[in-house]
Amino acid sequence: MAINTDPITDQTNATLTLHNVQPSDAGSYDVFVENIEGSAISASADLVVITPPLITTAPVDQTVECHTTDVTFTVAAESSVPVTYQWYDYTNRRCSIKRMPR
Repeated sequence: MAINTDPITDQTNATLTLHNVQPSDAGSYDVFVENIEGSAISASADLVVITPPLITTAPVDQTVECHTTDVTFTVAAESSVPVTYQWYDYTNRRCSIKRMPR
């Protein structure tokens, strides 16, 4: 166990409360405790901050001839936890493809 080399400013109590937690707060936290007889370092407690998915690359519009070719739409997303995908079809069924909703 190694204590973090950067003490958290004004956090000198038995309780640590982080307000308005951000992704940058994720990490391991430990505490150094001491008295006149000696000192101790706690085991680390990990903080995982879950964020909503962020679409980093949106699908782009496609124009193709009806019944003559395949078409592929691609999306890229980031998140602190695994994401799932569900595509929706908003076509009018007459070979016209509209852009996906945002």
